[in-house]
Amino acid sequence: MTRMQAFACFAALMVLPAPRITSSPLIVGDAPSYLLGGHLEILQDDTGAKSFARVSSDSASWKATTQDEPNPGFTTTVYWVRFELESPSPQQLLLAFDWPLVNLVNLHVIHPDGTLEHMASGDRIPFAERSLPYRFYPLFPIALQPNRPAWCYVQVLDVQSVFPLSLWNERAFFRKADHNEQVTLGFFMGLFLSLSFLMHCFLLQHVTGHICTTFSLCFLTSFSR
Repeated sequence: MTRMQAFACFAALMVLPAPRITSSPLIVGDAPSYLLGGHLEILQDDTGAKSFARVSSDSASWKATTQDEPNPGFTTTVYWVRFELESPSPQQLLLAFDWPLVNLVNLHVIHPDGTLEHMASGDRIPFAERSLPYRFYPLFPIALQPNRPAWCYVQVLDVQSVFPLSLWNERAFFRKADHNEQVTLGFFMGLFLSLSFLMHCFLLQHVTGHICTTFSLCFLTSFSR
């Protein structure tokens, strides 16, 4: 190869666009929960005006990320993440967004037959209108059919863009939630009983001191007469 041919090949490589790195689908099996690192792609919407139809068709703007929980930080920019789910068997799943103070989270699910499902949760959504009325943080149900992948798009509208996402088997999640709730309630009940006992001892000691002082004054008054 001559020097001129080598230069021409180098110039062609510089002009050709770099191949886009895409994420791999998450294959759901028998595990109780899954982190989404390695399966996520993220899109930055500087104006916050892009609709779901626009971001879902703009494949060139998505970038793969290996982070389990992407966290762009405090920003006015709107961020989206997306991931693909697939399972060899029917699955009833829950997508957990473990951030209780978020303003609004939108989830769009594209099912294999082209059906679009939209769910929303967060502080802006009344509790009764949420996709799943769970009082601690946003929670979304996702149903998978065997060997039929579904795409999930998550949009966060908040002063801090963070994606603390995890995927759960429905039964495993509620077993964990019930256990955590019992531990939390037990802790606060023990704290309440401890404080009540201490207050009772304080009041009892305080009242007993007043009674002793009253009897002492009465005795001294009678003796002085």
